[in-house]
Amino acid sequence: MKNSNKLFEKQIELKNSQISGGRASAETYQNVNHTYTNDQGCTVTHSQVVTDKKQLVEECFFTNCP
Repeated sequence: MKNSNKLFEKQIELKNSQISGGRASAETYQNVNHTYTNDQGCTVTHSQVVTDKKQLVEECFFTNCP
């Protein structure tokens, strides 16, 4: 039986493409969490993601009331 290498060749042409999932820059990220009880007795967790340059990336509030 004769083997053909063409069966195993695969060519992908990339035009104007970007690779996602890599590090976009040398910035690092930090999670900052603060938990407190508000005036109504609810526990509030304030969560932030900030860069090493203190720029806000994402912010969430979680509330748990009795």
